[in-house]
Amino acid sequence: ERDDTFLVAGGDGRHVLKVANPADPWDVVAMQCAVLEHLAAADPGLPVPRVVPSRSGEGLTAVEGAQGEVRAARLLTWLPGRTLDYDVATAADRRALGRLLARLSLALGTFDHAGADRVLAWDLQRLAGLRPHLVHIADPVVRADVEAELDRFDAVTAPALARVRHQVVHNDANMDNVVVDDAGTPYGILDFGDMVRTAVVADLAVAMAYAVPSVAALADPDVDPWEPAYDLARGYDEVRPLDADELELLPHLVRARMAQRMLVNSWLAA
Repeated sequence: ERDDTFLVAGGDGRHVLKVANPADPWDVVAMQCAVLEHLAAADPGLPVPRVVPSRSGEGLTAVEGAQGEVRAARLLTWLPGRTLDYDVATAADRRALGRLLARLSLALGTFDHAGADRVLAWDLQRLAGLRPHLVHIADPVVRADVEAELDRFDAVTAPALARVRHQVVHNDANMDNVVVDDAGTPYGILDFGDMVRTAVVADLAVAMAYAVPSVAALADPDVDPWEPAYDLARGYDEVRPLDADELELLPHLVRARMAQRMLVNSWLAA
């Protein structure tokens, strides 16, 4: 979405070169290198990209852009496979993803960085601040649904969210950021660009929101719209058990994430 990203293929295999948007603060981009270095030490077997240092040993290097602007460049290892497709994923696949996300969350529990304390539109705890963007949702029925969700968030969800566990989280386990193997089982996580310090349970809710079936699938009366999402929660809870307060928040946060997607995407489109 923001980086210029390139696949680099050479004699030593494949790598990913990412050149940051010049408008992105240096400490936020540096955090994306720092977290990968942290994870390599905290959980060496965790399947995430690794930072390839420059010739001078740096993970992040300043390069000059086409207009003379300073841009931050980093080289990452390549994770083979394909991205997740919920239309073909099984319940076992979804539980496997939940376990993977919980393992990542545990490893991030000891990570700290100044870049994580930022104001981010995709941070669920800041959903209330998106209310002015309701005007960008053209469909009045959808706009009314999103507004009702904002009202519920202000009255119920936000106060409870402030009382649960917080830490730095990945915050963006959508299908394009989950790598699966040949059998379709999730095994790797990409893209740490939306990292932020927020509620632990919000990280899970973000992933669950993407597992909700499509509108076409929901036309089938035998389809339970919550079942795929709760498969993720079951797998997550096996590795990092959720507190009772966090479990109670989950359905509220999944709906809140859906409202957040409508608000941010409508705003960006406008």
